[in-house]
Amino acid sequence: MQLKSKAILVCAIFATTLLSAPAANAHVSIYPGVSATGSSTASLTAGQSGYLNFRIGHGCTDETSTPNPITGLSMAGSVWSTHSFSVDVPVIAQGTGSTIPKAEYIPGWKTSVVKNLETGVYTVTWTAISADFDVPDAPEGGAGGKQYAEFGISVKWASAALGDVYFAAKQVCNVDMSTKPIVASKHKITFKGNSKGAFAQINVGKAKAGQTVTFYGEHGFSKNVAVAPNGVAKVWISRTKLTGITSQSKLLAVKSASEEILGFTGGTHSSRQIAVSWDVTDGSGADTVPDEVEHNTAPKVTVLAAS
Repeated sequence: MQLKSKAILVCAIFATTLLSAPAANAHVSIYPGVSATGSSTASLTAGQSGYLNFRIGHGCTDETSTPNPITGLSMAGSVWSTHSFSVDVPVIAQGTGSTIPKAEYIPGWKTSVVKNLETGVYTVTWTAISADFDVPDAPEGGAGGKQYAEFGISVKWASAALGDVYFAAKQVCNVDMSTKPIVASKHKITFKGNSKGAFAQINVGKAKAGQTVTFYGEHGFSKNVAVAPNGVAKVWISRTKLTGITSQSKLLAVKSASEEILGFTGGTHSSRQIAVSWDVTDGSGADTVPDEVEHNTAPKVTVLAAS
């Protein structure tokens, strides 16, 4: 009967853990796992060792009004893939204080475990080795579902541990601020002009004669033009814009009606980071400040007394 009662209590704790996740757009959940001996309760019992699995359910949503460098439009509401995830393991989850938490190995991600010498807290961090291993916000296909990932840590509870224990966590996403296309430039863009500006022109071939192509650049510059019979398309640009392209590496690109990049010059590869930080433990909940870091309630588990 005692084992049955504990199992019922553990199920209740599972539910409490899930419900303690923020109701806003960002959430992380903790799912206790089995111990090395196969116990399903050790991960939540004082004095015992076990595993905690931290699950993120989607990417990061940009809260700021930072303009997209190409369109010039606000990036607020755009969603990005997860590049790194970290968890703070408190001293109470380190046994007598000497048990170093073990991080789950995840292919394509490197792991670090760093101790704060002042607080004794270990921070376990997973970072994708490249953008190819970032966790997407959602799978391809447009079905509307999200994509989740789990990060496991082995812990050992102090013998005096009891009640709610919070684990601050942080999810970091890279926001693409690049203007340079990732494809090679198929055709060369040249300039011919005077003190007032210049014609930018590109020879895309006679096979495209009569088709419409788009010259576009940073901050919303966009001009549709028809390809001439000789295969050349050209557009007039101002002296200011020409200086930006030739002297400051501002992007000027040409694409077809089917979005194929026909050629480009200039542009840069860059990114900025936004984050979701689950670090609130005073009951105040999610913050309402639209900045680079969204703060939310930290996930928690309830540690049981040893039987």
